[in-house]
Amino acid sequence: MDAAAFNALFDEVVGVPLGALGFTASGRRLDYQDEAIQVALARTERRYQPPAELTLLYRHRFLRDRSETVPTKPPREPLDYPIAAAPSSLPAVLAGGWVYKPGRGSGLSDVIDYPKLDEPAVRLRLGAVADHIVDAWPQLPEVWSPAAVQAVMVARGDAMWWVERLWLDDYEAAERRNGGAGGDGGG
Repeated sequence: MDAAAFNALFDEVVGVPLGALGFTASGRRLDYQDEAIQVALARTERRYQPPAELTLLYRHRFLRDRSETVPTKPPREPLDYPIAAAPSSLPAVLAGGWVYKPGRGSGLSDVIDYPKLDEPAVRLRLGAVADHIVDAWPQLPEVWSPAAVQAVMVARGDAMWWVERLWLDDYEAAERRNGGAGGDGGG
């Protein structure tokens, strides 16, 4: 399968069902934003070469990015999201298997090497990506609530990156504004 066929299939098989959730196309990715969260399904290919790597990125709207401003739309840079997950990992995330991985280590993307696959195989893999996100979507704001993300960051202690310290300050400020509720989970 070539890149043009993959792009069209991605739009059909992933873009349509995620569009029904409120995601919109933004270049080679899909973005979602409401009053509480910013989410992106990032699609990366190194130097526009396959394979495609699909990563779900999730952040709370009140968090500052690495430029220390609160973005008005979903940030383009994956490192501005505290949460990154392979869509295929979402069933485990919902079952309590979420592990915070700072620095975007390996295993946080679903890889589809589409030139080596035929159309039915790519359709199946893309369909699974969409299904995992659609099925998990109603529960993600609870699983990745501000209080839950704040707790894992606190547990990291002195091992935090500077941006994690910035986010922790933002979570603590949101918790104070909301009377200890940990901010609005959104979704």
